Amino acid sequence: MNEITISEFYDNEKHARGADMLKFYLMPFVMFVLFGFPTRFGSYIQTFSNFAAPAFYILCGFFVLCPDAQKRTKKIASALKKSFKFFIFLFATYVTINIFYFSFIGAFGIIKTFSKWIIFEFLVLNIWPVILPAGNSIWFIQSLFYAYVFFYFADRIKLLRFNLPLFVLFYLIMLFTGEFSALAGFPHLGYPFIPGGAVTRAIPYMLLGMLIRKNADRLLTLRPRVYIIFFVIGMALAVLEVFLLVYFHILTYYGHLIGLGVMALSVCCLALSAPQMKKTFITAHGRNYAKRIYVLCQPVSLAITLLVSSSATKYVQYIVAFKSIIVFFICLVIAFLIGIIKYYFIPK
Repeated sequence: MNEITISEFYDNEKHARGADMLKFYLMPFVMFVLFGFPTRFGSYIQTFSNFAAPAFYILCGFFVLCPDAQKRTKKIASALKKSFKFFIFLFATYVTINIFYFSFIGAFGIIKTFSKWIIFEFLVLNIWPVILPAGNSIWFIQSLFYAYVFFYFADRIKLLRFNLPLFVLFYLIMLFTGEFSALAGFPHLGYPFIPGGAVTRAIPYMLLGMLIRKNADRLLTLRPRVYIIFFVIGMALAVLEVFLLVYFHILTYYGHLIGLGVMALSVCCLALSAPQMKKTFITAHGRNYAKRIYVLCQPVSLAITLLVSSSATKYVQYIVAFKSIIVFFICLVIAFLIGIIKYYFIPK
């Protein structure tokens, strides 16, 4: 990076190995959020792991919402198409898996309990129906798709030139529908808070990624230990926020903590500040494995649930306790096998 600035590196659309590595290393934390973490400290690990989703959104905003207007328009249109196809693929896959599951356990009639309100929650609030055992991770790509729709129209009307005010606005919306929902008069319409979605997580953090890109030469040129220190500060801030919310009896939701945002910002800046790190298997293929693990985690988790429910082995309690770790490694193995098949049997 001596011959060019870091902003010039990204403006030239060069491959960023640090970001690809980060995407892979974030996946265990995604598993902890979805399936919990063993030991008595599991709830704390699960809470801290919520920084993973904002980190992914920051990276999406950084690479798609670039400063060059013409490039940005093309990137948003391309990302919109890809995210839509991915969302439809996941939706069809998870619906099929759930139908198979209910048919297998002889409870197919439960699908008749769907109501218009459940459909509204899914389409508008990105809440996967709780009666369906597989699919609660789809909110991430669904929110990403909705966010790209927003950015597509915002870009067309030149609204993204006000990216800083937009970031402040959406971040406040996120906080006062989540962490500070009690201060905003919640519950509204029976909801004590609004969970992570396009407006309440994807858009604000993608705008943050855009701001990082605009200020890359200042934010991404610090020493690595600075980002590590800020990550620890973010963890401490998250603990303090939860303590204060509990103390004042207004704790309703901790998925939108400011401290989690600081943690996400820190790891993203650390990864983006080293785009040309040494080429390894993870830096070269990390993003592909992260995507495969994300797709596979739901069916693998449901398969483990079926196995446990039909088993009388004494190890059931350990399988349940370590489910997040087991799911991650099974998905990793399957993802590796898919990579081998693609490399040797599918022509490029």
